[in-house]
Amino acid sequence: MKRVCPRRWSGQVLAARPSLSHPPASTRAIATASIPRTRTQIPAAAATASIRQPWTQPRRHQHAAAAEAVYEDPLSPEEGLYPSPLPDRALRSAKLAALHARLSLPAKLPLQTLARTLVDPSADDDPRFNNTNLAYVGHALINYHANEWLVCTYPRLPFSVIVTAAKGYAGAEALARVARSWGVETAAEPGDEVDPGLLQFSVTRPRGVITRWGYVRGHAERIEKFGWNHSLHSRVVMDHALN
Repeated sequence: MKRVCPRRWSGQVLAARPSLSHPPASTRAIATASIPRTRTQIPAAAATASIRQPWTQPRRHQHAAAAEAVYEDPLSPEEGLYPSPLPDRALRSAKLAALHARLSLPAKLPLQTLARTLVDPSADDDPRFNNTNLAYVGHALINYHANEWLVCTYPRLPFSVIVTAAKGYAGAEALARVARSWGVETAAEPGDEVDPGLLQFSVTRPRGVITRWGYVRGHAERIEKFGWNHSLHSRVVMDHALN
C-alpha cells in the first residue's frame, strides 16, 4: 500500500478547482474586507529594513563637498537629563500626596504646583520649573502679615526693631523650622531621579536672591533721581517697610 500525501492531494484538488467569473456576494464581501486600505505595497526587503531600524532616527547632516553623511545620536548621555523631576511624576509621589493631605490643601491646588514649591533655583535655574515666582509671592505675603502684626501689637517700636523682629518671625531660619515641622525632607542632591516630595537645592551652585519687590511705583526712580520730598508715611510704608 502507498502512503497518501495530504499536501499533494490538497494541492491537486485546489489547482483543479474551476475559477468563478462572478463570485457570490459573500465571497466579494470577504475579499473586500481583507484588502488593505493602502494603495501602495511595500516590498519585503524595504519592510524588513524598516523593522530593523531603531526607534529614534539619527539626525543627518549633509555637506555639499562631503560624500558621506555624518550621523549623530540624539540620545547621548549628556542629553535627556533634567535638573529636577518632571511634573507628571508628582502624581505618583507618595511623599507629595502625604504632604498635600497633611497641610489640608484644597483640590484646586494640584500636586504639580506643590512639587514646584520644593524646587530651589539652585537645583533648577529654569523659572518655569522652580519656585522663584512662588517664593517671591509667598515672601511678600508673609512679611506683610508679620509687619502688620508687629505694628498693630507694638505701635511704638522703632522701625529698625520692627524689621529685625519680622526677620525673626518670617526669616529663612524660622521658615526652615516650619518646613521641618510639616515633615518636609531634603534631598541629598538634586536631579531628575529625586522624589518630587523632597526639598531640592544645591550648596555648590549659585542661588537666586530676591532683591526687589513686585510693587514699584512709577515715579519711584524720579524721586531718587531728583530728590523730591515725600512724606514719612510714603517713605516707610511704600518704599522701605518691606525691604
